[in-house]
Amino acid sequence: MFVLKRYRYICLFIQLIFSFFLFLPQSFAHEQDIYFYPTNGNTDFILRDLIYKKNLTYFNDLNKYIKHQTPYFSPASKLQVEPEKTQQPKEPTEEILPNDTPQTQDFSEQNNYAEIVIIIDDMGVNRDKTQKISSLQYPITASFLTYAPHLKEQIEQSQNSGQEIMVHVPMEPNVMQNYTEQMLTTDMTDEEIVRLLNTMLQQVPQAVGINNHMGSKFTEDEHRMGVVMQVLAEKKLIFVDSKTTAQTTGYKQSQLFGIKSFTRDIFLDNKNDYDYILSQLQKAEKIAHETVLAIAIGHPKEQTYQALKDWLPTLQDKGLKLTPISKINNYNEGE
Repeated sequence: MFVLKRYRYICLFIQLIFSFFLFLPQSFAHEQDIYFYPTNGNTDFILRDLIYKKNLTYFNDLNKYIKHQTPYFSPASKLQVEPEKTQQPKEPTEEILPNDTPQTQDFSEQNNYAEIVIIIDDMGVNRDKTQKISSLQYPITASFLTYAPHLKEQIEQSQNSGQEIMVHVPMEPNVMQNYTEQMLTTDMTDEEIVRLLNTMLQQVPQAVGINNHMGSKFTEDEHRMGVVMQVLAEKKLIFVDSKTTAQTTGYKQSQLFGIKSFTRDIFLDNKNDYDYILSQLQKAEKIAHETVLAIAIGHPKEQTYQALKDWLPTLQDKGLKLTPISKINNYNEGE
């Protein structure tokens, strides 16, 4: 008894060694069945370094090391595949060019003027600044927010100056800054989108179309933009994409529903500075001369009003024509 107790640890060690060799063939067979790869030149060199161990293709818990590896994947073939994986496909031209309208039409054969559309967003909220824009007796396109006070009266003032009316529809941005109760969001059902959009449109029966207020998140949602386009198609309204995100699906969805649509080329007043706004208007002039159509979007700001007041009378001498959005000549109906 004393001898057994004295050597019990040695006995336990011998028993452990014996059990290990008894268990090893089954363990090896299991791992080999799952992780067997040839250790030749056709194996990925990183993978080969991991699994090559004393000429045995065996490595415990190999999955965690080869999560993104592929067996029988040679370094040569990897070099051929990687450029295809890293090369990003180009976006459709109509979604990344400033002007999404067709560029093939020869405008010079129609008349002597290139066209510029000036859309003023956010109309109605600040009544004093809205009145200043409305006092400009030029065919500006005035886009009104439907929650503005005295909406009907303010719209009439713009119309009396010869301005065309649109609805400035709030849509969900990626970063919520100006939340309104009347906003199309990506968590709405189709029925909720249709109901709210119809409610906004009913408030402005004079509207020839809509453009989005904010909407960097909503306009990227193809399905929900499709719901919007279906409503516009039924009412034969125009869509102007304010293009608050390069990934907007507005133009693509408008074409699917056969809607007359355009995209913004220039934002006029990211800076409320007279000289800056004039320089943006000059950029719009250049685009119009090059592509026969430019669409610029501004806001009812004091410096925007002053810049437009000085700039609008100069258009005719520059071979430019200010055109309401619904009267654009340089437009080909989509098929």
